[in-house]
Amino acid sequence: MGSKVILVILSLAALLFSGFSDAISNSSFHSENNSNFISSKSSGINLSPAGFEFQYANNADFESFGLLSSYTCCDTVNRPEYLWIMDGMLNKEQQIGVTIQNLGSTASGQFDLHIYVEHNEYDEFIIFDQIIQVSSISGSSSKMVYVNWIPDYSGNHTIRAKTLHPQDDDFSNDLYSRHYTIGSIYENADSAGIWTSMSTYWSIDTDTGITPHDSSTFYRNSFYVGDKSTTTYGNNWVENMDSSVIDFGDRVSNPVKSFQISFLLTGASKTGDNLFLKIENSPGSWKTLGTISTIIDSTAQNWNLFNYNVQPIDMNSNSKLRLSFTSNAAGTDSGYWVDDFVMVYDQVARSEEYNPKILSISSGESSAEEWSEHELEIFNDGNLEDKLALEITDLPDDWDWSVSYKNGGPIDAEIGIQVAKGDTKNLTLKIKPSSNSTLGNTDLNLKLSSVNSPSSAESRQFQLEVLPTYLPKLEFDENDGLCRPGLNCELFAILTNEGDVSDSFEINTDILILRNGWSFDLSWNQLTNIALESGESAFIRMTVDIPSDTIPGQYSSLMLTATSDTRPDIFHRLRINATASMVSSANFAVDFPNLPYDVISPFPGSAIELPFTMWNNASAEDTFEVCIETKGSRSWSVSSDYLGMIIEEDEECNNPYIFTVSSLASLELIIQILVPQNAQSGDKGPILTPLVRSLKSGENISSIPFNDFSVRMISDLEASNLTSNEYLSPGSENILTFDISNRGN
Repeated sequence: MGSKVILVILSLAALLFSGFSDAISNSSFHSENNSNFISSKSSGINLSPAGFEFQYANNADFESFGLLSSYTCCDTVNRPEYLWIMDGMLNKEQQIGVTIQNLGSTASGQFDLHIYVEHNEYDEFIIFDQIIQVSSISGSSSKMVYVNWIPDYSGNHTIRAKTLHPQDDDFSNDLYSRHYTIGSIYENADSAGIWTSMSTYWSIDTDTGITPHDSSTFYRNSFYVGDKSTTTYGNNWVENMDSSVIDFGDRVSNPVKSFQISFLLTGASKTGDNLFLKIENSPGSWKTLGTISTIIDSTAQNWNLFNYNVQPIDMNSNSKLRLSFTSNAAGTDSGYWVDDFVMVYDQVARSEEYNPKILSISSGESSAEEWSEHELEIFNDGNLEDKLALEITDLPDDWDWSVSYKNGGPIDAEIGIQVAKGDTKNLTLKIKPSSNSTLGNTDLNLKLSSVNSPSSAESRQFQLEVLPTYLPKLEFDENDGLCRPGLNCELFAILTNEGDVSDSFEINTDILILRNGWSFDLSWNQLTNIALESGESAFIRMTVDIPSDTIPGQYSSLMLTATSDTRPDIFHRLRINATASMVSSANFAVDFPNLPYDVISPFPGSAIELPFTMWNNASAEDTFEVCIETKGSRSWSVSSDYLGMIIEEDEECNNPYIFTVSSLASLELIIQILVPQNAQSGDKGPILTPLVRSLKSGENISSIPFNDFSVRMISDLEASNLTSNEYLSPGSENILTFDISNRGN
C-alpha cells in the first residue's frame, strides 16, 4: 500500500503543471510602490516586507485542505511550491507570516507593521486590518512575524503588509502585496460532506486517494464511481452524486475574476462514456460545466487536476452541484476517482458592512405651496463605498419634496448618492406642503438606506411648521380692457386675498407701453393699500384716456402688482392692456320681408328654418358673439347647429356662438324650429330675443326680437251619423239628423 501512495505522489507534480498555469500567473508576488521618497538624513534603517507565508492554525485543517493550498506541501507529495488553488479556507483560522528585511546597516528598534486584506470586488473594502508591533531587526537581517486571522469572505483578495517606521531611509519599498485566495468549498472524501445523495455506484473509496499527511492509512479517501468489488463500471450506467442545496445567493453578480471549481481526478473510461460536472441553475434544470472522457490511469496511480469556470448567473440560493457518470453499451473501464474538490467564488459584502448614518437634520418652516429648507448631513459609517438613497416615509398626500447638494445640483433620491467610506455629505432637503395643509407643526421621518443593502438603513424624525399662506391674486378680463377712441374709460381688476389669514396689500403700477397722447394708470381715487380678510375681494380701479384718432387695436400696457405687507416676498403681478376698440356698426335681425310664407305661417307639426342675419356696416371686419333667448311656447322646439347658442329665459349666455363678418357684409345664422302637432290657428310661437356683442369693440349690437309666427289655419269639417226616414215625402217636411266635426285647427 505504501508504494502505491508514493507512486501517486511522485506523479502528481508533472501531471498538475499544465492545469495550474493560470493560477501561477495570477498568484505571482508583486510589490506596490506608494512613494519614491528617500529620507534626506540617513538613519541606516531600510525596512521592507519581502514575502508572505500561510499556514492553517491547526493540523486538522492542514490535513483537510493543505494539498491544494499555497503551503509548503507536503511531506508525502513532491509538489512545486507554486502549484496551488487557494491560500486558505473560509472560516478556518490561518496563521499569516510576513518576512521583513532590514536592508540598512543599523538596527531598526521597535516599529509597527500594518497588515490588511482588501476584497478585490470592491474599492477599499478592507476585510482584515491589524497593526502589530515588531521587535528590532538588526542591519542586513530579516525576521518572520505572525498574525492569526479567520477569513470571513471567500474569493479573490489582495493582502498587503506595510512597515511603519518614521526613520526609514527608503519609504518606496515599505509596502508589499500579493494576490490572496480563500476557498469556499473543499471536499476531500473524509466524509460525504456536501455530497448527500449518491446513486448505487457512487461511493467513498477509503483505499485510493491523496493526502498531505505522512501516514499510510490516514485520510486516503476519494469519491469513486464504479463497482468497488471489480474496480470497473458497467454498461448503460447513469450514476449521479448530488450535493445538498447550496445557498449561492451571497455571490458577487459580476466578478472581476471567474469563479472556479477544481478537483483531482484519476481513472479511465471508454469512448462514449463521460463524467459530467453540472450545476442546477433552476429547479430541475442542470447546466453542464465540464465533460471528461479521458484515460488518466486505470490503476489510480496518477492524478490530473481539472479546472472549470462557473458563471454567477447559474448560481442561486437553491443550487446543487452534480457529478454524473454515463456509459454506453460498448465496453467498460475502471471508472473515476475524485479527490480534493475545491470551489472558489467571491462573496458579496454582507449587510453589516453597510452603515448609513444621518448625523443631523434641521427643522424648517414654509407656507403651503412653498418650499421649506432643511440642512441635512449624512455619513457613510460602513466598511466600503456605498450608494445611499433617501425617502420621507410618512409624507402626506399631495406634498412634494426634493434633495440637492448644498449649494449644488439636484439628487435623484431613489437612485441615490455615492458616498465614499468614512465620507460625509452636506445636503439640502426641501419640502413643499400642499394647498390644503393644516397649519402648525408636522413631524416627518427621513429614511437613509443603502442601495446595495436595503436592510441597512437609519431613520430620523424632523419637524416642519406649516405657516399661514399670504397670497394676493389679481384677475383681469381682457374684454374689459376695451375703450372707444376719444373716450375716458375706467377699467377694473379684481384683487383677492387667497391666503389663510387677513392681510393688507400694497398696490403699485409700472408702465410698460404708453402711446403718444394716451394716459393710463391707477385712478386718482384708488387706494394703494387695501386690507382684506381671507377670501375677500376688492376692485382695483384704473383710468385710460384714448385719443379720438387712435387706430382700433392699438393698446397701452402697465404691470399691476399687489404685494403682501406681512410677507413682502409674496406678490402677484399681472399685465393689464388697455385697447382701443373699434366702433361697431351692425345689427342683427330676421329679414322679415324676404321670409317664405311657410316660415311666417307654418303648418302644425312642420319643421321650419328661421334665418337671422348679421349686417356689419362698419368699415372693418368685426367679431361677434351671439346667444338667442327663447321665451314662452315651451312646446315649440328651438335648436341650432351651434352648441350653446340657444338659451332659455334668464339663462346665462356662457357658450355663445362666435363668428366674424367682413366689413360691409352680412352672414346668416339658421335656427331650426319644430311646430307642435297640436298648434292652433294663429298661435304665435316663442319670442326669440338675440343677445349680441362685438368682441372687438365690446359694444352690445342692436338686434330685433322675432315673434311674428302665426300658425296657419287648417279647414277640415266632417259630417257623420246621418239619420232620416227611409223615404222623403214630396211637399212635406223631412227631418235629417247628422253630426258635424271640426278637424282643423
